[in-house]
Amino acid sequence: MDDTSSGHPEPIIAARDGAAALVAQESFLSVLGRTGNPSSACKESGLTRRQINVMKQRDASFAIAYDEALDDAADLLEAEAWRRALEGIEQPVLKAGLPVLDPVTHEPMIVRRYSDPLLVLLLRGFKPGKFQTRSGTAPAIPDSGAAIREIGADDDPPRADPGR
Repeated sequence: MDDTSSGHPEPIIAARDGAAALVAQESFLSVLGRTGNPSSACKESGLTRRQINVMKQRDASFAIAYDEALDDAADLLEAEAWRRALEGIEQPVLKAGLPVLDPVTHEPMIVRRYSDPLLVLLLRGFKPGKFQTRSGTAPAIPDSGAAIREIGADDDPPRADPGR
């Protein structure tokens, strides 16, 4: 049992004012759903891990809301992985650590980079029968462009290959 500096057991949320307890719970669940990080959610809400664990044990609806908040955070991560794999991210072109300027506009040159490793991870999750080997590991894909073209041939029109 955690003790405060006074030597008394740490109070659980049930001992708080009912309205304040609900606000703290909602704050915790909101931050947990955005970050997936219980420590950050505790800090933001003013609750302790012990209080959260007690609430999860005693209140089935809070335990369900906790799990749903973690699912929401995982969905945010998945959406970002999709975005980076399919839409890419813009990055400046650098030479010797300095931005390369466009000779016409004199603005920093920007390239769009896609994450083939994220694409492969997403494929393993969504089509494991096709993108896993019999041993359960992902097959080696030396030419990630070929993998992208294969996906496009099966499901959707292929994405333009920036290397062409």
